[in-house]
Amino acid sequence: MNAFLWFLLPMTFMVFIFGIDSSNKLKRMQGRIKSLERNRKGEKTMSRFLKEMIGKKPMITSELIGTNDWLVVDVDEDWVKLSKTDKKGQKKTKLMRIEDIRSVELLEN
Repeated sequence: MNAFLWFLLPMTFMVFIFGIDSSNKLKRMQGRIKSLERNRKGEKTMSRFLKEMIGKKPMITSELIGTNDWLVVDVDEDWVKLSKTDKKGQKKTKLMRIEDIRSVELLEN
C-alpha cells in the first residue's frame, strides 16, 4: 500500500502540472487567434480604402520602403498593383502585399 501511494502521489502531481500548462497554452493560443483576426479585419479595411485610391498616387509606406509617384492600378483582398513611368519612359509595375503596408497618405491639391 505504501508503494502504491509513492506511485500515486507523483502521478497526481504530474497530471495537475500538465493540466495547468495546457490551460496556459490554450489561453495563449486564443490570444494569438484574436490578434490574427484583428489584423485580418484591418487588412480588409485597408483593401477597401486602397480601392478608393485606384487612379491616384498616394504615398504608401511599408515595413522596408516608402513609395511615392506610384499610380494605384488595381487592388484585391491581399495585393495592391502599382505602376509608374520612370524618366526614361519605361513603365514599371509593382505588386505589394496589403499586410506589408504600414500607412497610406494622399495629398490632394
